[in-house]
Amino acid sequence: MCKDASTFLFFLCCCSFAYGVSVTEQTTNANDFGYHRPINDRDIKNKDYKDLLLMLSDINRFTRLLEHQLNLTTTKVNNIEHILSKRISDFNHIVPNEVERFKSVDTSVKAELTSDWNIDNVSENIKQIKNGIDKLEGELTLTKDHVRSSPLMHDNSTENKLPEIFYKTEKETITSSSNGNMRSHSEQKHTGINRKVALTACTKGGEYRNGSLVDFTDVRQLYGIKNIDDFKKAGKFTCQSSGLYLLSVYINSFSPGSKYRLLKNNTELGRIQIAPDRDQGTSSWHTGSGVAVAMLKVNDTMSIQAWSSVYIAGLYSCITIIKL
Repeated sequence: MCKDASTFLFFLCCCSFAYGVSVTEQTTNANDFGYHRPINDRDIKNKDYKDLLLMLSDINRFTRLLEHQLNLTTTKVNNIEHILSKRISDFNHIVPNEVERFKSVDTSVKAELTSDWNIDNVSENIKQIKNGIDKLEGELTLTKDHVRSSPLMHDNSTENKLPEIFYKTEKETITSSSNGNMRSHSEQKHTGINRKVALTACTKGGEYRNGSLVDFTDVRQLYGIKNIDDFKKAGKFTCQSSGLYLLSVYINSFSPGSKYRLLKNNTELGRIQIAPDRDQGTSSWHTGSGVAVAMLKVNDTMSIQAWSSVYIAGLYSCITIIKL
């Protein structure tokens, strides 16, 4: 019996010892960062040591970035302080000078306005104006007296002659002015009709499609034409002075079967063939000339239109327009 009790106690002690060790180990290993106790080296080794190093590296890098931004901000603040200081210095230098200048101008103006010379001058001008008015009033009085003493004022036969004379004079003046305006308008119209107009210009050449206008931009002679830039851009001559016009054109080309037309507005005045129809291999340069006359009104146009695809030789193709 005693032997069994001794065995049981020994077993109980062993279990208690084992249980105590197990609890201790569980308590030691349960918390790696010491939720219930301080952190030791064993806890740190159990965690990922590299993560801590990365965190420390990030903290150092962020610290250096903050230091760099702080240096930049400090530099900008210093620059602003320098500029502000210079502006304040300039302001302090300019403002007193301007104030003194305005003071001097104000003083000089006041001196001129209050000077005795100016006051005397104004008084003298007023006296002269009054004298002039008095003189005019005296002349007017004399004129009235002279009219009253005239025999015409006492002659019954001439009682209504003065209004008639004034009316006649006014009528003659209006008639004369009207005739002058009519003569002026007639003279302007006559001058516009008889205005001399002449133009000679050549083309710079190139390929022109069928139906396109030939532009003559190289002006050689010009007389009595103001809208020459419009002629160069549009390729049309626009009449500014109505009358009879002569149109003369010669165009040089090697394109077989090449033709062009002379136009007044959109009406054909004539059609000219430059080169005959033949094979491309035997082509050579040819010149086709055309002449026409047309009665133009203001804003009528004259132009040259390619009537086939044609290659025109520059400097050898020109136009002449003359008002007859």
